[in-house]
Amino acid sequence: MTLGDPVTLPLPAPTGGVQLETFVPWTLVKRGSTKQIVTSLNASLKFIEEARRGKRARAATQDTPLIRALRLAHYWQRLLDEQRGASVNNLAEAEGIDVTQARRLMNLT
Repeated sequence: MTLGDPVTLPLPAPTGGVQLETFVPWTLVKRGSTKQIVTSLNASLKFIEEARRGKRARAATQDTPLIRALRLAHYWQRLLDEQRGASVNNLAEAEGIDVTQARRLMNLT
């Protein structure tokens, strides 16, 4: 048995028989706007590794909500320091968010 092969496990059944469970490893690959399930049975190792690299690259380029909030808070703080924004209230109104949420974000700076 090699890594990525399907595995069948015999499980005891409540009636005394045997129930078989098969595990087939798979990868979800995004191709344009569609997603496709690729199993190791119908894909080469090169393709699977390429899909994993693509997945890691997309994850690295996407910002987490915390990073986005920090970036926004520091941007607003810079606007206030340079006196290009009058107050947090005006910045929140310009961004279209609640003043309370804007003040919470400003606490991150």
